Amino acid sequence: MDEALTADLAAAARKGDDSAFEALVNRYETQVIAHFLGITPSVSEAEELAHDTFVRAYLSLGAIEDPSMFVSWLFGIARNVYREWSKDRRRTAEPPVRPEGDGFETSERRALFHREIFVIVNDLPDPYKEVLSLKYFSGKSCDEIARVLGRPLGTVTKQISRAHALVAQSLKKMQGFTTLLNFWLPAGERKSGERN
Repeated sequence: MDEALTADLAAAARKGDDSAFEALVNRYETQVIAHFLGITPSVSEAEELAHDTFVRAYLSLGAIEDPSMFVSWLFGIARNVYREWSKDRRRTAEPPVRPEGDGFETSERRALFHREIFVIVNDLPDPYKEVLSLKYFSGKSCDEIARVLGRPLGTVTKQISRAHALVAQSLKKMQGFTTLLNFWLPAGERKSGERN
């Protein structure tokens, strides 16, 4: 997306232009929802968290010192919204269902696998959880993730590599999912994950 236009819209919204903020919502709503889809179990919860993120952003527009940093600032709000939500959810979360026997259809096994992945990623430390959700569920490149999170590119790539290793460790402990480890990690990353 055009970063200069985003900065202009953020500057206008900061001065009270509601139409500029609406344009920002239109530009980034899909990305924010996709971000939450990667770390929440349902579309409705992802949409609700995205809504909360934009409400907080609107109420805090005066806090933007540099309009060119709007996207990083917005995703910072999203991270805070998620942290608050996940604290409440952890208190009531049900343990994941694990497959028994060999009678599961591939689609059922994949559904269970995705649920397991959600639980594993949700339990990762925040830096690892953030980079994985932005990479795999928001479709961002490492460069884009570095800009969104305000981190050096080298830090982001190391965090993604470490996150893969942590996920691989957890997957190896799960019975019945050894072949689906291939689905989650490319070969090179799978090997590094297996060494840890």
